[in-house]
Amino acid sequence: MRSHCAFRSALVAATALGLAVPATAFAQLHQDAWKTASIPPTTVPTIPPGDDIIVYLHGGPGSRLEESLDLVPKLHAAGLAKGKRYTVIGFDQPSQGYSSMVDPISMFPESQTHWDGNLFKSATGRDPMRYALLQFSEDFIGDFIETLNKVVPITNRNIFIIGGSTGGALSLRMGHRTDKPWLKKIVAWSAASVWESYGADLKKINIALNSAQGRWRHGEDSGSRKEYFDQAFGEPFAGVQPNPDEWYRGTRFNGAGAAGSRRGVYPDWKCKFDRISATRLEYQEIYNAAGRRWHWRLGAEMTLFSFHNDGFASGHAAKDSHKPPVYKQITIPTLLGAADDDNWDEGPGLHWNNRYSRTKEMAKDMTNTPGRTMFLTHTGHSIHNERPAYFAGEIVSFLIDPNCERGRAHGPLVVRPEVNPGADEPCTPSMTDHSGVGFPDPPGETMSDREAVKHVHDLLSVVGRFPDGKTAGTYDLRVTPALRRVAQLKNPHTALAAAALAFYNDNSHAGLAAADLAVTGRAAYDAFVAHPPREAEILDAARLGVKNGLKVAGGTVWAKPDKRTVNENKLRTAVDTSLQRAYQVAWALRDANVQERIAIRKNLGWITVSGEDDPPHRPVNVPAANYPQFNLDVQSHGHKFTIRYMVASPSLPPSGVGGRPSVAGGSTSSRSVVRGAAPPR
Repeated sequence: MRSHCAFRSALVAATALGLAVPATAFAQLHQDAWKTASIPPTTVPTIPPGDDIIVYLHGGPGSRLEESLDLVPKLHAAGLAKGKRYTVIGFDQPSQGYSSMVDPISMFPESQTHWDGNLFKSATGRDPMRYALLQFSEDFIGDFIETLNKVVPITNRNIFIIGGSTGGALSLRMGHRTDKPWLKKIVAWSAASVWESYGADLKKINIALNSAQGRWRHGEDSGSRKEYFDQAFGEPFAGVQPNPDEWYRGTRFNGAGAAGSRRGVYPDWKCKFDRISATRLEYQEIYNAAGRRWHWRLGAEMTLFSFHNDGFASGHAAKDSHKPPVYKQITIPTLLGAADDDNWDEGPGLHWNNRYSRTKEMAKDMTNTPGRTMFLTHTGHSIHNERPAYFAGEIVSFLIDPNCERGRAHGPLVVRPEVNPGADEPCTPSMTDHSGVGFPDPPGETMSDREAVKHVHDLLSVVGRFPDGKTAGTYDLRVTPALRRVAQLKNPHTALAAAALAFYNDNSHAGLAAADLAVTGRAAYDAFVAHPPREAEILDAARLGVKNGLKVAGGTVWAKPDKRTVNENKLRTAVDTSLQRAYQVAWALRDANVQERIAIRKNLGWITVSGEDDPPHRPVNVPAANYPQFNLDVQSHGHKFTIRYMVASPSLPPSGVGGRPSVAGGSTSSRSVVRGAAPPR
């Protein structure tokens, strides 16, 4: 019989040659990983020589790097068509996606998010506004790139920063960072903060800022989760359109109890409500108190800060200052984009953002900024999703333009006419995602709300409600209290003992779920890697659990004492089943070989995760990037974040670097280099 290593080598060689390999073959690879405590190795990326670097900043607050997946292959193709190669690096920003979660209040006192609500003071007497979390978010971009440079050298290449929405505002803010010589150009679209500061308008202070402040201050209670989803995906206030309506072209809630398009001109983007509903499921997986507070606080600061203010870290609104607005300090070459169906209507009489109009107004006065604009018609907020091929062509044309080189080009920004980009491009519904895994159905036995299982694939409406009229936070994918107690321990050995007891007592749903919790949460997985569980120790713990009972956090009884003779054969089978599941899930989430990871994941169905108790380190039941993913510890402002990032390089020809064609998910050389591959013992 061939060894495991020989079998794996044969599979990898077959895929490298472009041969079809059954998913079951890859799944078989790690079926016995638990017997040798074989865990996914830590890897570091490699990037093909000669590739320029595009760093993608996702939107939000609360999005993740997978937001870029419509655009990335189009950027690769557009670059190759011009003889250029671009490696795209995307990362989950701090306390968002699958990066580590830190409560913003532990980083910055509440006084560091400040506005002076006394608008009866003279302008010169008002306190400057402060937006410390937003300044941190800007600084973190540089800290991430410079930390990554120590792992894989990139600052010796051309680096371009691109992003939309919140990512657009952060990209645009980087335009004044002349202290970063590696930053060559910026692409920002549908940028936040192009409006006048909310902190200088009493109505906006009372409605938006004061409400957001209450939300980020609010401690976690039994209603916090539902309230968050109702507010983030439904009407944030009565009669105000749901924020997701504004993400894509088409129908908006008109604030008067009926659905209607703001303009009554453009039909819905084909994937609009699919993408909105998929995002709700993604947020269900990662929801936790720190992320919730980060969402509302950073969101508030994005409305408090404005490019019309007179300071990036703190400052006064335009009408309270005689200093130039900060957009005058943007001197790094910029492609500034916006789309005409991005003039938002929050409700009757509430036209506060109007990003398209505000972007066009600001662009005309960006006299110190080299570069040009891109204004599209028949397009909504998410240009990168709705027009990825067209947009990629515009981006690459800008990046290779020798007349827009940093250090040589000067302002003003060239304002170009509006363009109709033509017929809609094809879109892939997120419910049948990029990785082929999809959104599996959870077993009702593991959910606190069994009714929610029936609505996993329902699409939210224009008013942020389910087809039965229930609000967006109603059908919640929270696990049972008993499973939450297991997750709260963040202890993989206890989770596996609980899983074994469940299997021993013929409760397979609880057994699978508890085994999953040994590896799906970040803290549990770190402990799992530090001390990979072995059969003997879990068998001892499970045997004690059978005899004496097993309690988990909060006194929850997982298994009652059973004084009868232990059935050793049955118990050993239960332990082995638990270990096999945990190790397979670990490989399904963290295998450095993308094709292996996808193939293994397809066979596992629903995987239990409890993000509010132990936030996950990788996507579990939602689409994951089909490119190599890595972790990076980044220190910034005195805090350490473990950041998930991907490296997406275009495929190499057989004669290129690495000497072989690519497998799914990028070129051979950009997949990874194993570090410390031998499993710890």
